[in-house]
Amino acid sequence: MEQKSLFDTVTQITANSLSRSTATVLELRSGIFAPIDKISTRSIIYKDFITKDKEKNKPANVRRFNFGDGTIEIKNVILTQTHRALLDAILSTKRGVFHNDGEVEIVCTLKEVQENYSGQIRLQWFKEKLDEMKTSTIDIIANDMESLIESSNVSFSIISSYTYNARTKKFTISLNTKYSKLFEKTIAINYDKFVKEINSVRSPFVQAVIRFFITHEECKYTLDKVISVVGYGSTDRARRTAIEDLNRESKRLLSFNIVWDSKGKMFSYSRVNNIKVFHPSKDDIPTLIQEKIDKINQEPTTQHQKDIDLEQKLLYEVAISNNISEDKVTEQFEKFKQYNQNDESKITLKNWKLWCSQYNKFQTSKNSKKSTAKKNSEQKDYAWEYKKAKEISDRVKDYYYFEKGIDVLNDYYMKDIPFEGFEFKEATHPYLDKSEVFIIPINLESKNETINIDILEDKNK
Repeated sequence: MEQKSLFDTVTQITANSLSRSTATVLELRSGIFAPIDKISTRSIIYKDFITKDKEKNKPANVRRFNFGDGTIEIKNVILTQTHRALLDAILSTKRGVFHNDGEVEIVCTLKEVQENYSGQIRLQWFKEKLDEMKTSTIDIIANDMESLIESSNVSFSIISSYTYNARTKKFTISLNTKYSKLFEKTIAINYDKFVKEINSVRSPFVQAVIRFFITHEECKYTLDKVISVVGYGSTDRARRTAIEDLNRESKRLLSFNIVWDSKGKMFSYSRVNNIKVFHPSKDDIPTLIQEKIDKINQEPTTQHQKDIDLEQKLLYEVAISNNISEDKVTEQFEKFKQYNQNDESKITLKNWKLWCSQYNKFQTSKNSKKSTAKKNSEQKDYAWEYKKAKEISDRVKDYYYFEKGIDVLNDYYMKDIPFEGFEFKEATHPYLDKSEVFIIPINLESKNETINIDILEDKNK
């Protein structure tokens, strides 16, 4: 029986790593997503893709390029900046990232994705792009990447499957196991706050340039180096087009601290705020998950302290994934230990996850009850005010109709009222789908004030 490597094993840690990130550095620095927004049969990238090259041992329908640690091949379908933009928008929704039966699933609606995509998304077109990310295969042929992905040759698609519920309008997108593991085993980056701004850039080449630079802390690169890294065309015409796009978007680049020197054909960059980088843990997380965490109650040693620190980090991530606020994590874990103090064998990661899950359900139910109670209270208050206003209005209308022969509502609604101190007000019924026009005194001194008919008669003699 074939033994799976860590790269084939998805855990809750994988889901947590993915939920806090937008992309991996490997994706943005290697040119996996071509710097074009759509496939044109006249483009150099497409012609190279469909061409079979016997000398280079390249079959047809393969896009091949080198990167720092080896070679990457994109097969079947070319991935573009449009796919990257959609993937950014999907991953930045952060609405639901779940670990389900060995896969990471993302639950989102088309409306939520569209909020960060910067443009209208048709349902059928979105499904087509998801299908393309299912069909396209990424082959990483590494020179020395054992510490990175546990393997020297990895092949995967980004999406393994997806479903769409027409009733709830929700997509459930299952990410490929190997793709998900990149977020845990390689350097990941979070630029959620900039996704929509990047996606709004007109030039797909400039989009690719921005995504490349924000993975760095501080750097300088020549134009030719950047063109090579992001996988843009190497012809003179392609270079001229790239320069035109960069000149046109120079202010946009500067908003990301990317300085484009059009004369020297150089870039310089320093990290912008609100971009976070996450480095992979060197510890064996899957093995740690199998261990009991009751060591936390023991007297620490130097090595043991390292284990405790890692376990605490793991506990923290489990809590955060269940929407427990930072200030509540320690409090809840202390309660968890106290609850199981008579049987320390129950202080396990599995039981802690269950505790967090139950806490999350309790808080959700509690907040829902509070919200419902508040709405009911507000509705009762409104109903009481509506009733008082109707009583006052009816007394006024009856007085003028029976004593003065004036039908106030029909004769003067939307006109000037011929007597002072009153105004028309339209109010919605608190329980029925209808509204009613009231005539009520202006500037009542208190909500409990009623109309004195004698005073009304004196005013209008």
